[in-house]
Amino acid sequence: MSYITELIGCKQAGAEQETLPGAGIAFYKSEYERLCGELQNAHEAIRLPDEPCGKHTALLETAYEASHLPELPQSKERLNELLVRLRFGMTAKA
Repeated sequence: MSYITELIGCKQAGAEQETLPGAGIAFYKSEYERLCGELQNAHEAIRLPDEPCGKHTALLETAYEASHLPELPQSKERLNELLVRLRFGMTAKA
C-alpha cells in the first residue's frame, strides 16, 4: 500500500478541504472496496467465542484491577488541540 505515502503528501501539500484529482478517486474507491471485502471475508472466516474462557477472564480482571487508567478518556480536547497545532505546523500553544 505504497499509495498511503502519496495520499499523505497530497493532504499535506493541498489546501484545507481540497479533493483528490478526478483520476485518483476511482483508484482509491476501488482500493477501499477491495479492502472492505477482505475485511468482511476475514471477519466471516474467524469465529471468536462469545465469552472469554476462564483463564482469560481472570487475566483481564487482574489487569483491570491493577490499571491506573480512568474509566473514560480524559484528554479528548487536548488531543484535538495537539492535532490542530501539528496540522498547522505550530509547536507550542499560541
